[in-house]
Amino acid sequence: ISPNAETRAGAVHFACHVDTQLAPARRQPRLIGGAVACGAPMPRRQTCAVCEEADGGAKGRLFTCSRCRVRVHQSCYGIPDSAERRAWMCAPCMADKLPECRLCPVSGGALKAADGGGFVHVVCARWVSGVRVPDSASKGLICGIGRALGRSRGQRCSVCGDAKGASTQCAAPKCPTRFHATCARAASLIFHPGRGFFCAAHRRVGK
Repeated sequence: ISPNAETRAGAVHFACHVDTQLAPARRQPRLIGGAVACGAPMPRRQTCAVCEEADGGAKGRLFTCSRCRVRVHQSCYGIPDSAERRAWMCAPCMADKLPECRLCPVSGGALKAADGGGFVHVVCARWVSGVRVPDSASKGLICGIGRALGRSRGQRCSVCGDAKGASTQCAAPKCPTRFHATCARAASLIFHPGRGFFCAAHRRVGK
């Protein structure tokens, strides 16, 4: 299934294909499309692993990592203007790492280095409260991970059931439902720019 994003009055409905192949070390799904797992087959439609929008438009051309083939917009990932498109590599590949995200259980995708070590999905960093993403410098670290992990300790994702990492809360007022940003995307939850993700019970609120 190819990933797609359907817009309704400013809301975006994400649909991603989840590869159910279980990694030998940890039984976790690998997200294909919106967050491309290293070594996974690429979807036909070329979309950014951060925003899921296609090549071109206001966000410009997509950069494709020359090693793991993850695709991102220059502005979404913070790629400097001096970068060569054909030779560009994402942060984990530059460091010769195959990391796990510190904020969620999903492997692969558009990750950047975080303060305190390790890597974090850019999409997770954008929607977990208190986490800060560097504006443009590709060498800038994603900050605030430690505090975010502390606030979310013991809180399970309503989609995958895992308490690993840090979850974000449904954007509907007073709704306690929580989920990892990547899990919300994989579950096709409604996303509203500027507000966040809405759980299945509040899909109409987010539209």
